[in-house]
Amino acid sequence: MSSVKIMPWPRWQRTLAIGLAYLGSILLSRLLSHQSPTTTYISFWLPAGIYVAGLLRAEVRDWLALVLTVAAVNVGLDLQTGTPLSLTLMLVAANTAEAIAGAFLFRRFVSRNPRLTTLREFFGLVTYAVVLGAALGATIGASALVVTGYSNSFWDSWTTWWIGNAMAILLVTPFVLVWASPREEEFRWRNESRRLAEIAGLVAGVTVSAWQMLVLGGGIVAPYKSALALFILWAAIRFGIRGASAINLLFGLLITFLTSHYLKGLSAEQVSSGSYLQTVQLFLAINALIGLIPAIAIEERNLLVRRLGHSEERFRNLSAATYEGVILTEGGRVLDANDQALKLLGYERAELLDREVVTMIDP
Repeated sequence: MSSVKIMPWPRWQRTLAIGLAYLGSILLSRLLSHQSPTTTYISFWLPAGIYVAGLLRAEVRDWLALVLTVAAVNVGLDLQTGTPLSLTLMLVAANTAEAIAGAFLFRRFVSRNPRLTTLREFFGLVTYAVVLGAALGATIGASALVVTGYSNSFWDSWTTWWIGNAMAILLVTPFVLVWASPREEEFRWRNESRRLAEIAGLVAGVTVSAWQMLVLGGGIVAPYKSALALFILWAAIRFGIRGASAINLLFGLLITFLTSHYLKGLSAEQVSSGSYLQTVQLFLAINALIGLIPAIAIEERNLLVRRLGHSEERFRNLSAATYEGVILTEGGRVLDANDQALKLLGYERAELLDREVVTMIDP
């Protein structure tokens, strides 16, 4: 099956755009992270999601240029921060293997034109990119950190890498894939002003509620934080996969920033060890699934109804154009008939529908 060209820009513009997005996501990830005098705790590594999405949206023939661009960004930033070149190259290999493995497996076994409009695509992304791809990258990255002496525990490094990158792929990649795809004409908003007002209310509600919980309240360890999932469901039901993916990403950025910068409700030991990050990541993963799965299910149903409607319309056009009488039956009863059949049998449509076939000739 041939892939569909989904990015109309010239190759250099596509590559440059993804490279700039990758660079910006690195800077944003650092901004979201808690930095102590000795350690920086990365909540989730946003570039992982950008990298996978970029490969999925690009043609395979463009992958080499994209990989080289991302590698140049990584090497430049790592050398600027004093990271040894040997470690930098190993980390570049880990990031590249992670993204290519996830994107290749998805395109090979799921779809070459990903739009995340079906649950099959979503669970394929989770399986191949979030789970398997991130696990491969974590294995290479953790090994590099241990070999170069930057980590004393392979398992701790592997877990930190895998969770952080898996979370980024789960939050960032769906957003990019969905918003980079054309919007269906039938599902465009008919009352833009009311929709925009509702979006503003949704964003304000998420922001205020997150601030109330993470800054003024008990923080990420508060037991009532699950109430924030209502905003995710609101976005999924009212705004579909586009709204759910956007609110999920905004929600993740808010929760991560407010938790890592205000550290409300956390003990000194939780802060120093970074153990609170697992609570943040688990909370975000659960809410991402709560929002994306219902939204995609609704989208899939809408597309199915739309296709059935088009099929029915095509059938009616064909049956109306033919000179022969056409009758649809099921279980011995008439479901529908074209105008020619009604004329031949001498029935009105209301009289013929649901009538037993055997009585049509001998009423």
